[in-house]
Amino acid sequence: MRVLALAVSVFCVLLALFVFLRKARTVLGRRTSHAEKMVGAVGFALQPITPGKKGDIRIREFVWLASSDFTISKGEPVRVLGALDEKCLAIVPAGLQIGDENEEKTLLNPPRRSAPR
Repeated sequence: MRVLALAVSVFCVLLALFVFLRKARTVLGRRTSHAEKMVGAVGFALQPITPGKKGDIRIREFVWLASSDFTISKGEPVRVLGALDEKCLAIVPAGLQIGDENEEKTLLNPPRRSAPR
């Protein structure tokens, strides 16, 4: 009888562990990075940023590394379009009016040009 009780206890512990790990993997798989949560936020440039050269921006009390396809002056307000990676944001000048969502996607992921024939 004791062996049966021990076997049932071990089975229950293993089952609970399996369910816990499965749930943890599902939750962790859907995490949003801090950089992705910044999309739409407005801040200002702490230094000049030019195309191809990253620079620091401040959003609230945080300083982020940012990149832009536009020339941005020190102190100029900027708006976050997206996250290039965990530590770098894609930005545009805050006053820039973007026509539609497709234009915004193009700024984040420029279309690849095919080689001329």
